[in-house]
Amino acid sequence: VSFVHTVARDAGLSGLLRLAKELADVGYADVFDVHQSLRSRILVHRMRHLKRNGFDKQSLARWLLIHLHRDVYDRFGGARSLRQRMLQPLERLGLQPNLRPTQLILSPKLQEEARTRLQQLAEPHSQWIAMAPGALWPSKEWPADRFIEVAQHLLQAADRRLLVVGGARERCLGERIVKVLGASAVSVSGATNLLQ
Repeated sequence: VSFVHTVARDAGLSGLLRLAKELADVGYADVFDVHQSLRSRILVHRMRHLKRNGFDKQSLARWLLIHLHRDVYDRFGGARSLRQRMLQPLERLGLQPNLRPTQLILSPKLQEEARTRLQQLAEPHSQWIAMAPGALWPSKEWPADRFIEVAQHLLQAADRRLLVVGGARERCLGERIVKVLGASAVSVSGATNLLQ
């Protein structure tokens, strides 16, 4: 990546149109719209003759699964991770990206801080299950009742505890889940940062 173009969320339609003109003036050879959202369509409108398909969002299969509880992903080539799907445009250009396993490497200090914090929250021998029930967009949120149902199933073993994580926006959701689950769950939503 040699340059990143940005537009503020509050820039409105005029900001998007201004950036669309700037992008069109650059003279790119290929344009990939990986998001296929209204905002991205506005941005690539002046370059539509250069546009190539982004990645397959598997929209039909996803809709059927969410709304009709029918899993038909196998008929559409199987469910693929977002990471795999985001590389599809490169593969169509004949490039073979090298997928390496995703790793989060924490310093020993951060690991010790996490251990200490968890020990303060429950018995030292508890097996922790982390749940992140939030989503940035309301259309991607799963109902709290379903998270509660999954958590109740996971917490059937006596030594298990649930740690609900998330940002400040998920604080109320975390509290709601903990209220139903009682002493076997604790929420740190809004009280920790990503590394914690």
